[in-house]
Amino acid sequence: MRRILRLLAQLLLPPFLGGCLFLLPSAAADGITYTLSKSRWLLMWAYVLGIGPSLAYAFIMDWSYRKRAPAHTWRAVWLSSLLGALAGAAIGAVAVIGMMPYSAEGHLLTARVYLGALYLGGMGALVGFALGVGVKVFATVWSSGND
Repeated sequence: MRRILRLLAQLLLPPFLGGCLFLLPSAAADGITYTLSKSRWLLMWAYVLGIGPSLAYAFIMDWSYRKRAPAHTWRAVWLSSLLGALAGAAIGAVAVIGMMPYSAEGHLLTARVYLGALYLGGMGALVGFALGVGVKVFATVWSSGND
């Protein structure tokens, strides 16, 4: 896969895919038209919160492709999943802390931070896996000359 396309995909796709994955239960429950009407704000916040981890993810994966795990290997896919989980957990913790005002009940805030990190960490692992498989498929196709 061409490096600039891969970097752009790894930078711009994770917040979009994570936002879409986050909206899936809402679309099933409320209907697609209502979900689409509120999705632009969620996607905006997904990019605001996710551009930093996506930038780190893109640079770590680019380094990994050059040094440790070529893009067409499963090792790169699993590294992508791990980085996605870490990025999702960080975004979840930051989002929960930012949305919750500090209260005297610190243990409730701590539990919510852990739950937010666990929930978005799982979504991040799914997004990282999907992106890793996509890069693997395109790297395999383009390296074999079948483009």
